[in-house]
This record gives sequence, structure tokens and C-alpha cells, in this order.
Amino acid sequence: MRHFPRYIIALIVFMIVIISCGVAPRDKALSILKEGIKDKSDIIRINAAKALIETGDKEGYEVLYKILQDGDNDAIVAALGALYTLKEQTYSPVLAKLSKNSEPLVRTEAVHLITLSSDTGYKSILTEGINDRIARVRRYSYQGLANLNDARPIMNGLKDDDPLVRISAAKSLGMLGNDQAKNFIKKEMIPRIQILKSGHRQFLALLNWGIHRQFHTLKNF
Repeated sequence: MRHFPRYIIALIVFMIVIISCGVAPRDKALSILKEGIKDKSDIIRINAAKALIETGDKEGYEVLYKILQDGDNDAIVAALGALYTLKEQTYSPVLAKLSKNSEPLVRTEAVHLITLSSDTGYKSILTEGINDRIARVRRYSYQGLANLNDARPIMNGLKDDDPLVRISAAKSLGMLGNDQAKNFIKKEMIPRIQILKSGHRQFLALLNWGIHRQFHTLKNF
């Protein structure tokens, strides 16, 4: 059974009361969200803050960034996810610091959010990120560098050990109109597709052979 945050349940109840009493729904809803950002639960505060921002109330940003500074890892990851959904692109020293966090998931989500920005203040972070031991961090770093129109470091991604990172780098180069991406696709992707097609044909041939053999075994039984 799906469980909803308490502030959402409260919002539904209050909306019913509001309608019956004739109180302005928007004002009452905002009042409930304001209460939600003061809740003890990080998740409720994050959801309330996100909802506030979506209504145009910037106070929600203060709540989310406060959690990025003081929350535990789970809360930080949730707040980063909320900011990504909101397409936050403003440079923040807090975000820059989190991109170097020792916790892989925190670091990954921080870099993921950074990819939305074209602020050159993040350039050194993304350049360092392409050497991160976590493949997703490297992938996101190449995506972010594409937004900064910097093809030079992205070229290294075509030689990455992880195939998804190589594809991400090629895609980023393609966004910049770099011919190296086309060469990568011809060299790396087309042979793989041909191998898959060849493997498919071999599988069908083996399947047909097995059916044919089984048929003759039954016939001679």
C-alpha cells in the first residue's frame, strides 16, 4: 500500500475544510506548505520546499540548500534530486563542495545537478570528475563539459574502460558537432551491432538444428 507524506495527507484534509468554509484554497495550501518546511522529517521538508518553489515561493530554496549543508547523506541526495527536478542552474559553493564528497552517491548526484548549469565556475570540477573512480560521475562530467563547449577533455572519454562512459563522451562531442564522435560510432558501435546481428543468426541456426534433431529422434523412436 502506498504511503503519502504527512503534509500531503494534511493538505487534502485541509482542502476539504477550506472548500466547506469558503477560505481561499491557495492561501491555505501555502500555509500548510509553510508548516511542512518546519517539519522534523527531512523528506517532508524537502517535498514541502519543492512544492513551495513550484508555486513561485523562493523560500523553498533556502530550505533545500540548508539541508545540503546540514542533512545526512540520504537527505542530501533527496534534496539534490529535488533541485535537479526543479532544473536549478545557479552556481553554488555548497554544490561545488558536495561534488567532492567522499560518499559516492552524494558526489554522483551533485555532479548530476551540475550538468544542468553552463556556469564556468564548475569547469574545474567537471574536469576532475572525468577521472573519478565512479563511472556515473565520469559520465555526468562529460555531459557537463558539453554544456561548457569544451571538447578537448571530452576526447579522453572515448578511451574510457566503461562502454557507457565512452558513449556519453561521444554523445557530448556530437552535441558540439565534433567529427570525432562520428568516427567513434563507426569504430565502436557499428561493429558491436554487427556482432549482435551475427550472434542472432547463429542462435537461430542452432535453434533450428536442435528442433530438426529432436524431430528426427522422435521419428525414429
